[in-house]
Amino acid sequence: MKIRTKKICISGIILGMLLLTTSVSSAVPALDKMVLNPAVVTPQSDVTFTADIEDYDFAKNVYLIVEECTFGFCYADSFNESMSDNGEGKFEKKITLKHDDATEIKYHVEIEGTDGEWTASKVTYVNLDTTGSSNGGDNDSNSTPGFELIFLLMAVIVGFVSFRKKR
Repeated sequence: MKIRTKKICISGIILGMLLLTTSVSSAVPALDKMVLNPAVVTPQSDVTFTADIEDYDFAKNVYLIVEECTFGFCYADSFNESMSDNGEGKFEKKITLKHDDATEIKYHVEIEGTDGEWTASKVTYVNLDTTGSSNGGDNDSNSTPGFELIFLLMAVIVGFVSFRKKR
């Protein structure tokens, strides 16, 4: 009788472990794709982000995080906006970019599931079209003003030193 009780206890423990490891999994909402309108984004423009969410029935809240960056350095005043549900898993948010010298934006989506768990999409980088704007167009010189003077100054110093050595 004692051996049978031990077998039942061991069987119960194994069965309990199996039940714990094979929990019922609910669907996790995730970003399927993101569409930006307009497709070519410029600094200080209005941009509409439309996110297609997989398993959107399990999404409680969807937030869009957008950062404007200039040559790899991002501004501190990023966007963290709640996206509105347009039905059938499409969430939308329109924002106006703030910085005229931004060269790229980076964005991702954070989704709160109905179970309270948060899921973040991968970060996506989008280069901004700066042609025609004041920060890098074809008619704009990106060189530092007065940079040529450094070469002139160095030539005068080298000439002065070599002239002095000859005396």
